[in-house]
Formats: sequence, C-alpha cells, structure tokens
Amino acid sequence: MDLNQRTKQILFSLVHSYINTGEPVASRTVVKKTDLKLSPATVRNILADLDEMGYLTQPHASAGRIPTDTGYRFYVNHLMENIRLSSEVIDQVASHYVSIKQKKELDTLFQETSQILSEASQYIGLVVAPKLTHVTYNHMEFIRLAEHGILLILVSQSGFVHSRLISTDMDLSQDDLNELTSYANEELCGLTLEQVRERIVRKMAADMHLYQGLLKKIFLTDESSELLEPQGQIYLEGTYNILDLPGFSDLKRIKRILQAFERKSMLVQLLDWSMDSEGVMVYIGSENPLRILEDCSLVTANYKYKDKVVGTLGVIGPKRMDYSKVISVVDCTSQLLSQFISC
Repeated sequence: MDLNQRTKQILFSLVHSYINTGEPVASRTVVKKTDLKLSPATVRNILADLDEMGYLTQPHASAGRIPTDTGYRFYVNHLMENIRLSSEVIDQVASHYVSIKQKKELDTLFQETSQILSEASQYIGLVVAPKLTHVTYNHMEFIRLAEHGILLILVSQSGFVHSRLISTDMDLSQDDLNELTSYANEELCGLTLEQVRERIVRKMAADMHLYQGLLKKIFLTDESSELLEPQGQIYLEGTYNILDLPGFSDLKRIKRILQAFERKSMLVQLLDWSMDSEGVMVYIGSENPLRILEDCSLVTANYKYKDKVVGTLGVIGPKRMDYSKVISVVDCTSQLLSQFISC
C-alpha cells in the first residue's frame, strides 16, 4: 500500500527519533517532533496502521513503537534521495588520507582505510582488496630469501607495491633471479597477472626457455595461484566497537557476531555481493545474506582505479545506526580511496 505524504512524515519522524534515543516512540513524541497539526489520537491510529503494514512493531502493549526492517528501509530510501555529503565528514576522512599520502604499501593503505571507516563511523570498517589478477603491473622483482624461498615484489601502474612469498623446489641463486627479473620485465611489463599467465602459456608452447619454465613454476601452479590471487583478503578494524553499542548486551549474540568476523571469507562474499552495484548500498537486518548479521546493517560502496571497479569497502553497525553519517563516511571514503590509488 502506498503511503500518503502525512503518513510518510510521521513514519520518518518516528524512525529518526528511535535512532537518536533507542527508546520506543509514543504518539505524543511524534506530535511534538512534526509540524503536523494532528492530535495524539489521530497519530496513534496512523501508527497502528503502520504497525499492521509491517513498518513498525510494538515491544509491549503499553510501550511506544519501534521500526521493523521495512521501516528502516523506508527511512534509508528517503535519506538516499535527499542526502548530501557532510563537509565535516569530508574534512575528517580527507585529513586521514593526507597523513598517509606518502605510503605506497597496499597492505598499509587498505588497513588504514578500514581504520578510517571505523573511527569516522564508530562502528566496524571493512575493505576488500582488489584481486591481484586484475591489477596492471609495471615492474616485477624476484629476491632470494632462503634456499627454496623467493620474495616476489610487484609494483603497479599507480606506484603501489605488493609482495608475495613464493615457495619452490628449485635451488636458485640471486644471480638467477636477477636474470629472471630482467626477463620478466621485458616480456611481461604492463600486463595484469591474468594476462601474464596467458602470455606464459602461449610463449611456452613455442619456446621452452629456462626462465619461462621458472615463471610457470611461479605463476601457473595451484599453490602460486592461491598466493597471487587471495580470495579472502579483507581488512577489518573496530570489531570490538560492537561491545559498546546499545542493544548488544546479549553476550551469546555478540559471540556469534564476533565469530562471523573471524570467518573473513564470509565477509569477502558479503562485500562482493555489492561489486556490481553503483553508488552506496545499504543492507538492513534480514536483507543481509549472512543470517548471523540479521541484527546489523551493512553500508557499502565500490572503489575504482581509473573508473574501473577494483574493490569494495563498507561499515557494519547496528540497525539503529546514524545512517546519514555512515552513508556519508562510506561514500566519501570510496571516492577518496579511488582518487588516491588512481593518481
């Protein structure tokens, strides 16, 4: 059923009041918070109708009402139509990026971005790193660490550095690896790792050069594929903020949620869910694909490298979160991270 403008205003006011106070909202409170010239009895009847339609629920017969997931969805949809980025949020997030502008390690950048999200929202910040196979690299270097250990250093087009430890049964000297470095940069520079693998397969069919064989060992084995294309690389900060959130006093429930955060592959799948979406997405309570997070809301946005989506970031918090602020934090952070890695 479509809501008329008066009913929408009452519902929005009630959800807003509940988010701010955490207390069930009575009809008299709604009358005070709106400029509608209605009696408490009229408002009470409208709230009863909204209850029947599934927007509100009443914890106790004598209590006021609180929003359901459907009520929160109405509230968020209204916010999304009218929201503007807060200059205060922009300044807060931008100041963090100024402090890390000289850092080129991807691990550091994504870890600090998750921390920025957590600190700015006071909830839990998450960043899913780009899949390495989709990043274009301008330089590779191989360094001998031990008899059968090789450190592979990859420098992306944007100047960020990613490293991986590779195990091999081949006994290689640093001189061997220096030659391998020269060969790889001559043959493979300017390609993504996915294109590197395709190039190696094609060239090996024509010429079994020593270094092509070594590159096969590094880039084409199952073990190396897992190392170079991690499926569960997620950066998480502020997990224990949940302990301070109102409404999360049930220790068993908190334990279940914390256990979900420890299973990072589940969180990667959760954020990958919004990879094909444009702009900020909000998943409220039962809308989350992970049932264990049905008491939480997830706000996500994608970040880009030169207009190409490469990863996702977001905030997890209670359903009774400050959506306006969190949406601004996530939106602003995704834009600044995109600018940061693309410059």
